[in-house]
Amino acid sequence: MSVKDEWQTLNEFQSMVNPTGDQIMGSVRYPRYQNSYPGRSPQEELSILQDHYRERCRDLSKLKRLIEEKQRAIERACAHKWQYDETSRDHRSRYVCMICGTDR
Repeated sequence: MSVKDEWQTLNEFQSMVNPTGDQIMGSVRYPRYQNSYPGRSPQEELSILQDHYRERCRDLSKLKRLIEEKQRAIERACAHKWQYDETSRDHRSRYVCMICGTDR
């Protein structure tokens, strides 16, 4: 999805006078789970919920990796201005970069 598409989606949402719950919470990318699935056996319900849980865990794992990559890129590009941190007694190093926040 391009930035233009994202802004168009945002503008469409903002133009809604009385959005429904499905318009607010539902999405194709992150479908909402239900507490019960009428007409399904307990085993099927459990399987659906477990699948949903695993998908969200994968999404969170991808997000965590993306955050770590961006943090590493910021730390590598930083000119580092080190300051001695007198309050930190739990870390091996007591120097912290005033720009990016990494430890030395």
